[in-house]
Amino acid sequence: MAQIIQTYIGTNQKAPAIMSTVFGDMKFESLLYLYSRALGMYKSNGVLPSFLAVRPWGTFSIVDTNKGSITSQDVVNTAVEVRNFVNYYKYLPEYITVNGVVVNQATFLELLSEAVLKIGNGDTSALILVNVKQPGSGVETVTTGNFNETEYLALAQIIQTYMVGNGQSPAIISTSLGNVRFESLLYLYSRVLGSYKEDSNKLPALVTIRSWSTANLPIRDEFFTVEQITKAAIDVKRFVEGNKYLPEYITVNGVMVNQSQFLYLIATATLHIDSVDNSLINLVTASVPGVSSETVTGGSLLSSEYLTLANTIKNYIESNQKAPSSVSTSLGTMSYQSLLYMYCRILNLNSVNQDLPILINVKPWKTANIPIID
Repeated sequence: MAQIIQTYIGTNQKAPAIMSTVFGDMKFESLLYLYSRALGMYKSNGVLPSFLAVRPWGTFSIVDTNKGSITSQDVVNTAVEVRNFVNYYKYLPEYITVNGVVVNQATFLELLSEAVLKIGNGDTSALILVNVKQPGSGVETVTTGNFNETEYLALAQIIQTYMVGNGQSPAIISTSLGNVRFESLLYLYSRVLGSYKEDSNKLPALVTIRSWSTANLPIRDEFFTVEQITKAAIDVKRFVEGNKYLPEYITVNGVMVNQSQFLYLIATATLHIDSVDNSLINLVTASVPGVSSETVTGGSLLSSEYLTLANTIKNYIESNQKAPSSVSTSLGTMSYQSLLYMYCRILNLNSVNQDLPILINVKPWKTANIPIID
């Protein structure tokens, strides 16, 4: 571009009013500011910068970086920020900073799709920054549903191929659930990489898609692995033992659930572990029960009984859309608070020993009895 400017000035004895670029036409003032920043960085670092940020001419300053490459981890970290931004504000940021490199939305979607593919292929090499134009307009026809890992990886490859061939982001992509627009794609892959970061560097098995509208935001992926539920159960166990009461809401892989929903998840996870069932566990709608009574005496429940109880709890919540206030056991009636704490401890023991405990200790729910040592 500098060579084109030189040629134009040499031929016309004046500077160009605008210059055509991959991002659109840049006015004279933007060009002067851009090359001033380039030489300023050269003076500071002894080398020309690998990247220069481009924004429309305005009153704000533009911050550049001397970073020479972008890694998948850089994109993952930024994806979490973008996901959280959209969840809160319900729109996409106009410009996105990836470890110091300022990019537009289309370029960020290119980085997202490239990072997802590299992670899926176990490729740890640096990403190639490609300047991509914003998309045109498109009509979204997607119906609410889920993409599995194979599907969203295939879509990422389609996005990559389109951008390489056209130098522009697609306005829509055709999928098995209908046409998905650009904004939905950017948000979807931000959520995919956000889940990847928060789930011990594992790409999610499924990701939810809904049409792009403020009413549909935020989108929560309301299905969980046993590992995700176990991680939350261990956190709740620690909370209870540190504070002597249950948290009102619990976060499972970024999704906030109430106590009844969490009891459903941990009871179902316990059953999945016992039956070696690796399928995802769906979140159900469940309200918190009213006043609960408890007549339980101190003792232990064998695995056969707490597994039967888990199945009873699961079926009750599915049928009634709320947790039981108490459940009858061989040791007396247990409150739902005792049940929730018990299954958190069961999952914790399974995590430690890689096996469900043969028995679990039970005491009445009161602060003097916490913690319960198994």
